[in-house]
Amino acid sequence: MIKQLFRGAGYRVATQALLSSSLLVAASPVVLADQRDFRVYNRTSSAIVNLYVAHSSTKTWEEDVLKNDVLASGESQKITFSGYGRNECYFDIKAKFEDGEVVEDYKINLCETNSYTFTEK
Repeated sequence: MIKQLFRGAGYRVATQALLSSSLLVAASPVVLADQRDFRVYNRTSSAIVNLYVAHSSTKTWEEDVLKNDVLASGESQKITFSGYGRNECYFDIKAKFEDGEVVEDYKINLCETNSYTFTEK
């Protein structure tokens, strides 16, 4: 199929260009988004000071994904994943707010959503 697209005098030049660009792509690091990556939104009146996301099968919370950051009211942040198998989709989320409130949600299918929003009740 490629030969049919590049027939004629330009075939050799086009083929060399295609091969060269393929080598550049292969040599450069490729970062692909994980299917579980999502954006968390804080639509509450209080800042989120700690945010934990853990695989639903674990008994403990993982590290704070905000690290030393704070997710202020009205802000959002992208949460990225690595190191999980393709079929590991269910995760729990725990947020600690500046006002002392703690909110936990369980068995969120991150393979089927690209966002999670905290709101006032």
